[in-house]
Amino acid sequence: MTDSNSLLSLYEELVQNHASQFDPEIADLQQLVKARMQELRGLEQTLVEAQATELKRITDALATDARCLLATPGLATFVQELKKIQSNNWYTRKSEFSIAEDPTTWLLATLELTIQQIRSL
Repeated sequence: MTDSNSLLSLYEELVQNHASQFDPEIADLQQLVKARMQELRGLEQTLVEAQATELKRITDALATDARCLLATPGLATFVQELKKIQSNNWYTRKSEFSIAEDPTTWLLATLELTIQQIRSL
């Protein structure tokens, strides 16, 4: 029969061997991951700040005059999708209002004054 002290000491030796082999490598890997995460956060922050700057420019332009959006492909696509959704919903009541396909033909595009000027009248 094997002595329990020798079993435990053998196991303890294996645990120590494992720790001495892998713990330093795991610690190094954790440091590399931490450094890379900090680098990525910095890069992301730079991008977020640039996006915030551009978004501010967009909101300032829209606050001054929303007509700048009328000729954008995104708005035209949105209008087409909206009309498609409305036409696909056969169970809904037909709207009394129709939306022109081309946003540049909307009444907003024909106004002489900017939205900001109209608000101040």
